[in-house]
Amino acid sequence: MESKRKPERSPFEPDHELASRAAKLARAIETRLFEMQLPRLKESSIGAISGNLSSLWESEKELVKDLEGFLESPTDDMEALSDYLVDLQTRLEVMRWSLQGVRKPLSDLIGLVFARIERDVAAPNR
Repeated sequence: MESKRKPERSPFEPDHELASRAAKLARAIETRLFEMQLPRLKESSIGAISGNLSSLWESEKELVKDLEGFLESPTDDMEALSDYLVDLQTRLEVMRWSLQGVRKPLSDLIGLVFARIERDVAAPNR
């Protein structure tokens, strides 16, 4: 039985449009973090936050496509179903890795923001 899965692109061909949008998102996040002017925020943290958040965004978009493909595939097309299941597993693994990579830098950023708020509240007329 021939698989009815109709890929939008070859599995070896990257989605350049989505990758470009993710790169623009990462750059926008970096810009915003620099604009916040938090002197104790390390550049490595900025890179981890922007890179991992944009990766999560990109993975979520691909996860939705894979889940829809899985749900729309004929139940007797085991090849297509298994392809989608493997793709879903891969996306979730990428998301897990990105979540682990962003957790600490994002917590550090939140701490710096709250410290700035406390400082600003303590000295409102600076």
